[in-house]
Amino acid sequence: MDISCLSQLNYLDKEIRMLTDKINKLNERKSKKGIGFDAECEDEIVYLTDLIKNRRKKCLLDQRRIENFISTISDSQMRMIISLRYINGLSWQQVAFEMGEFDESYPRKKHNKFLKDLQRRVS
Repeated sequence: MDISCLSQLNYLDKEIRMLTDKINKLNERKSKKGIGFDAECEDEIVYLTDLIKNRRKKCLLDQRRIENFISTISDSQMRMIISLRYINGLSWQQVAFEMGEFDESYPRKKHNKFLKDLQRRVS
């Protein structure tokens, strides 16, 4: 597990929100045009809806994989840091506050050292 894998979860959620907004805009356009709504827009709504379903499935699978990885971490503080950052999507400053720290560098540095050590063990 590396930082790029962990970071993907947050970006998948943002991508789903972006696609949902696009569908909502198309639906608004559809309701304004009423009967004259063109079939191309309807096709686009169906396509985007399917795309969102597939991406949600991927997001859930990635989330489960990350949660399984987190459960293997023996250090409870590190489990908390990883969970707050990647599952909850908090900034480093927010992670620090949740942990009772005020300096965002504390959890960030612990996180980076943990992943570096993990990478060394795997290699």
